[in-house]
Amino acid sequence: MSDQLQTWIEFKSNPSSKALYTHDASVIFVPTSVGARGPEQIATFFRHDDFSERNVHVKEKMHNRVMSGEKLIEEADWTITLHKGECLWLAPTVAYETLLGSTVVIPVVRSAIFDDGLILSVRIYWDQASVLQQLNVLSTRKGIPIRGIEQVEALRNPQTVKLNAWGDNSASAAAVAPKVCTMCK
Repeated sequence: MSDQLQTWIEFKSNPSSKALYTHDASVIFVPTSVGARGPEQIATFFRHDDFSERNVHVKEKMHNRVMSGEKLIEEADWTITLHKGECLWLAPTVAYETLLGSTVVIPVVRSAIFDDGLILSVRIYWDQASVLQQLNVLSTRKGIPIRGIEQVEALRNPQTVKLNAWGDNSASAAAVAPKVCTMCK
C-alpha cells in the first residue's frame, strides 16, 4: 500500500491527527467554504462538535477511488443524520429547528493532494442546493432544476438511473442530441 493511501485511510478514521498533514495543509468543504489551514487548525476543526457521532452521524458508501501519483479522487454518497440542531460544515446559518433530527443523502466528491506521503490539501464537494432542498429550506416548486436525494442514484445505480435527457425524461441521453444555440454561431 502506498504512503498516500495509508495516510488517506488514517485521515478517514481520524482526521484530527496533526501527523497526517504538511505544515501548509488545508481542508475545505467547498460548498460552504468551511475548513481550516495548517495541522493545528485542522486538528481543532475536526474536534468540533459538528464531527461528533453523538451530534452528526455520517454513513458513507464508497463508489470509486482513483489515485495517480500525489493525487486522489473519491466518489461516495453520504447519509447525514443531524441529531443536534447545528451543522456548520453542512448548513451554516440554517435554523436549529430545521436541522434537528433531519437526514440528508448526497453524492460527495473528495479530492486530495499529497506531498511526501502527507496531506497537502483536501477539497470536499457536494450539491448544496440538494442539501437545502432536503432540509426544506429551498422550495421544490415546479421548474426549479434541483435534484434531491435522486442524485445518489447516479452513483449507486449508474446503469439504471433515470436520466434527464435535455428535458425529455422518456428518452435515453444517448438518443437525444443537444439543441444548438443559434445565437452562438
